[in-house]
Amino acid sequence: MNEKIIKVLLAAAFMCCIAGCSYSSREISVLVESADASADYSDTQSISEDRYVYNLLNEDEKKAYDEELNAILEFEEKAVLSTDDEEVMKRAYDAIMCDYGGLFWINGYSYSKRSYEGALLVFYPGYIMSEDEAGKYQAKVDEAVDVFLQGVSVTDSDYYKAKYVFEELAKTTEYSEDADQNQNILSVLLYHKSVCYGYARAAHYIFYQLNIPSIIVLGSTKESGEINHAWNLVKLDGEYYCMDVTLGDVNGTDGAPDYSYMCATDEGFSPDHFYSGEFDLPECTETADSYKEREASNVQ
Repeated sequence: MNEKIIKVLLAAAFMCCIAGCSYSSREISVLVESADASADYSDTQSISEDRYVYNLLNEDEKKAYDEELNAILEFEEKAVLSTDDEEVMKRAYDAIMCDYGGLFWINGYSYSKRSYEGALLVFYPGYIMSEDEAGKYQAKVDEAVDVFLQGVSVTDSDYYKAKYVFEELAKTTEYSEDADQNQNILSVLLYHKSVCYGYARAAHYIFYQLNIPSIIVLGSTKESGEINHAWNLVKLDGEYYCMDVTLGDVNGTDGAPDYSYMCATDEGFSPDHFYSGEFDLPECTETADSYKEREASNVQ
């Protein structure tokens, strides 16, 4: 069997500053063991039909997404994908990172290309902890989320749920570049210190506990793209709104967050939010659940 080793530059982490975030990357090389590639993958059932970015993909990308996500969730060492297209593999992984905020045990991936009755891609999740360690952390996360959600219910209005999450995350989290595990939800829910990517992933994870669809958005706070940043889109009463818990927290005054970053329109976000991703995100033009309109009429 002929095998080709690929070196991949991965955007493995966001190193953040007060004005936003900046990427760092790490180079990973993988030595692929000889194996019968035909036995490494099979049809994988999807669990992501309710995720926004998943539904933007074509059929080949969806299949790669399902295969990659299954490998991540099952802590598989590798997964031989049903595609030989590196761009399909990359788009699938990028979509997973937009659709799932709770995957705290992974940071990036590596891959190789092997020849077996045609080229096949082998996907290697970049685990940062063992399956046993992840299970112990998940139990702690579950406890922390139960405490976090004590003041809200899935039966509350969408607006109240969004406001509650926005306020509680800002109140319980301190912005810190030195925060432990600051690229995932552990930094927010367990250590209460994080940066933009940690805030955005935690918000996404909690919103889904409240049956609020959300998307993790990667972009910049400057049009030049020099200061990278992460925020969320949230779907309230059938319409999408922009939400940036990080800047809401950092720019808050007198113990209250800056509500201009909660349930905003694209136009309201445009001065300091520039999307740099590859997916067609929903437009945010509705104002019915904006903070200004809701609080002006005192309706929640």
